[in-house]
Amino acid sequence: MSTPPRSTGPSAGASPAASSARPPSVSRTVGTPTKDASRAAATTTSTTGQSTSRSHTSASSSSRAAGASAALNAQAEADMAAQLQERLAQLEADTQASQDQAQWTIKQNKNTLLALKQENKDLSAEVSRRGGSNELQCKSGSATDGGKVVERLERQVHELRRGHDKIAKDKKTALQKLDNLHDSLRDLAKVAAGAAPSPSGSGAHSHSYSHAVPVNASTASSASAATMAAISAAAAALPANSPAARELRQLQNRLDKATVKADEAYSIRKTYEQVLEKLRVEEPLLEARIRGLQEQRATKQSAMQAAALSGREAHAAKEAAKQQLAALAEELAAGRARRGRVLAEMREKAATLQQTNRTLMQRQFQPLVTSSSEAAAHPDSAAASPAGKPSAAPTDPTNPTAAEEADALHASSLSTATAAAVERGEGDDITARDLVVRLCRATGARRVSELLARLLTQQESYANLVSMRSAATTQRLALVQELEVLRSHREELRGGGKMSTQRQLDAAQEELREAAARADAAASSLEGLLKGWADVRSGLEHLAALVAPLPLPAGGQPAVPVEDETLGDVLAQIESRLHNAYKLIATLPKAAELLEANYAALRADTGA
Repeated sequence: MSTPPRSTGPSAGASPAASSARPPSVSRTVGTPTKDASRAAATTTSTTGQSTSRSHTSASSSSRAAGASAALNAQAEADMAAQLQERLAQLEADTQASQDQAQWTIKQNKNTLLALKQENKDLSAEVSRRGGSNELQCKSGSATDGGKVVERLERQVHELRRGHDKIAKDKKTALQKLDNLHDSLRDLAKVAAGAAPSPSGSGAHSHSYSHAVPVNASTASSASAATMAAISAAAAALPANSPAARELRQLQNRLDKATVKADEAYSIRKTYEQVLEKLRVEEPLLEARIRGLQEQRATKQSAMQAAALSGREAHAAKEAAKQQLAALAEELAAGRARRGRVLAEMREKAATLQQTNRTLMQRQFQPLVTSSSEAAAHPDSAAASPAGKPSAAPTDPTNPTAAEEADALHASSLSTATAAAVERGEGDDITARDLVVRLCRATGARRVSELLARLLTQQESYANLVSMRSAATTQRLALVQELEVLRSHREELRGGGKMSTQRQLDAAQEELREAAARADAAASSLEGLLKGWADVRSGLEHLAALVAPLPLPAGGQPAVPVEDETLGDVLAQIESRLHNAYKLIATLPKAAELLEANYAALRADTGA
């Protein structure tokens, strides 16, 4: 294995020249060495003094060796300066890269913090807006939006906690790695301190140490002073291009990167702690708002249950009133039909009696008319007839009954006229003609036909009155019987109360009106509920049509048609589609910003 060229450093007197050859960036980063570094420098200085005394002793023995040593020292100083400049450039590049990485990480953390703050602000505004709209909507409010917001916030809190735990775990792992690196560096420093450096290379090592301490102290300011002193001592003890020195530089760079990552993790942890603290502060307000929404929901549900119960009661009362009304209508129809039948029978009987009476009257007065006409045509025969017996009217020999009736009517009329004449003292010569003439004079009739017409009219009136009286009597008896039946029925229904049929009818009508009013109120309430149902279904159909282009969730059920029985499933599917779309949009910063801008413009248009 080839040994790398050993770098021989210059003596102590060559340090000012090397120091003046350093660039300004190195001179600015020079710091005060620590206590361990001072001790190491003192040890190195003593060693360098011993080597210098030896070199002077050897120089006095041979001038050639002194000249060769001076040439070698000059060459070694030039090589060391080149190596230091190369290391300085490498360290500056690493420092710049670390600073750029730190600035980029800080910028990303700031952007993440601003995005989280904006999202929290938007969520708070959305929660307040939905809470206010639910408070204003007294009839169609629902507490599901508040529950969804709370669930979403809880999910975000869980995600933030998981991220915080992951960051804490990464930080712990990084700290463990850093401790392991520190242990490795300490071991390397011990190994390097235990190694015996050559006399010729001690000046170069001390020169390299004088440059390495401030550079490492400036690039790893967050590490401890003891660790940096150990690293510097190890770097000074080892050759510049040896594998151990390269490995030491790599470990130092890894230590710097691990420190930067630890700082980033700490800043991210602080950010998440602030976010969690803000969420904890806002949690009571959200819980109070959620409780208010739940109370409103319970109130609305109780009101809906009461309305449904009153609607069912009104429907039952309406049906009972309809049944009572139908029963009363049947009773009234039966009573009217019964009275109609009785009245028809009475009218038929009255018509029969009237026809019979008319026929009898015609049969009674027919012999009188015939006898008066014969007496006017044959006055001689009428005068020759005996005084106490009128002339016999011609009768139909084939109708003995009519003849008998005519004789009886004639005898009764003659007896009546004779009695009247006897009372007036004119009973000597009274004939049928005289009786007819006297009747005409008494009634004011000029003719016998007029007298007969008047007598028939009076007979018909009398017969009508008699028939009406009998009909009224019969109807009265029937009504009395019906009244008794109704009274007995009323006593059975009311327990012997004194309410009349009219009062019962009025009470039934009042109950009917109340039932009709309740039925109208229930119908109006049902109509409102049906309108609300129609509005809800139309809204769901509109939402389903809007989200139809969105993809369905993986592993979910297929598209559900909009029907009366599947409205709940349709709403759940719409929610899942919107949730997946919102997740996809949230992963795209530009799309999220565009969506927020459109939403802000929409709110501005709505407010205007």
